[in-house]
Amino acid sequence: MDDQECPRCKTTKYRKPTLKLMVNICGHPLCEGCVDLLFLKGTGNCYECNQPLRRGNFRVQLFDDSSVEKEVEIRKKLLKDYNKVEEDFNSLAEYNDYLEEIEEIVFNLCNNIDILETNNSLLSPFPDGAKDIVSVYASRMSENVTDLPALFSQPSQDLPKHFSSGIRIGSNLGLSVPAIVKPELGPLYKYEPTIKMIDGPDYPSWDDVRRGNYLKHVRTETVEEKAGGYVCAIATMRALNDAFAGLYHTNKRTSPAAVET
Repeated sequence: MDDQECPRCKTTKYRKPTLKLMVNICGHPLCEGCVDLLFLKGTGNCYECNQPLRRGNFRVQLFDDSSVEKEVEIRKKLLKDYNKVEEDFNSLAEYNDYLEEIEEIVFNLCNNIDILETNNSLLSPFPDGAKDIVSVYASRMSENVTDLPALFSQPSQDLPKHFSSGIRIGSNLGLSVPAIVKPELGPLYKYEPTIKMIDGPDYPSWDDVRRGNYLKHVRTETVEEKAGGYVCAIATMRALNDAFAGLYHTNKRTSPAAVET
């Protein structure tokens, strides 16, 4: 319904994306602005068929065709009174005549044929007024209530669930699907100090570098570098590690136990 257009003010969905067409019992659409303008006092006449309308009866249009909107509204109101079922008649022919009468009333009201006679005939199925309507509703309610104990007394059955293709859920169909392998959990982590294979004395620690004279001839970091996480001790420690790692290097490798001793 992207090509919606108000037949009165010619406002389109393109120019006003929030456009909503409203319809009443006659089925002729109007936009919300025209409804507010024409029915400012609460009542008014339709711009096309001049039928008296009430502002409270306007609703949002669901179908593009106004005749369909009118027929849906007529059937909705008509079926509130013409609500008999096949069990209410003695024969199938009487029930078919009843349905044909309903369709004839709908056709006349939708096409504005014999409106007065058709409206007068609506009271003919109920000569006693609301008494018959209440009896029809009461009979239906009693039938529904009597069916409820029978439904509750039935044992609940767990029906097997199937896919839309008819395959039952849980059946492997002979396919060998490997089971999910759970990873084996190893022992808990235990910290062990790293053995340094430097074949000589250990290099200074961070505290030794900060307290000693190692940073005396090293460029101090700027404010920007310090904000980024860099300090001059990092470069100094890197240089000391490289120096001590190859200071006492020999082709003969020593065992970790010998280094510790």
